[in-house]
Amino acid sequence: MRRATEPMKLSRRGVALAAAASLAQAVTERWAHAANASQDSFGFLSKNGNSNCSKQFLDSIATMPPGSRLQGSCCSPMERTRYFEQIEGLKKYAEVADIPPDPYDIDTAQARKLLSYYDLA
Repeated sequence: MRRATEPMKLSRRGVALAAAASLAQAVTERWAHAANASQDSFGFLSKNGNSNCSKQFLDSIATMPPGSRLQGSCCSPMERTRYFEQIEGLKKYAEVADIPPDPYDIDTAQARKLLSYYDLA
């Protein structure tokens, strides 16, 4: 029996299986919101958006508190049909961690990461 102070020994296979299980759980949780997109989510996001297209708003993303979200459309009103088309279309990218499942409801930590990919100069 292993003592609590002894390090746990894992095989490469064990590490790979644990990593795969962790990734699968993360992908499942991340896409649960999009899979359950409803008329209610559209109604909330279309009426309670907090984003806009200004440089000031863009700069503020870096200082938003953990757990905050970018919600709604920044530049034009959301369209119900287009919203559900986008949610459905993004499902084929569910395994790509950097693609948000709902483009109108994005965690600010993810938004900061995505912004780092763009040259905004």
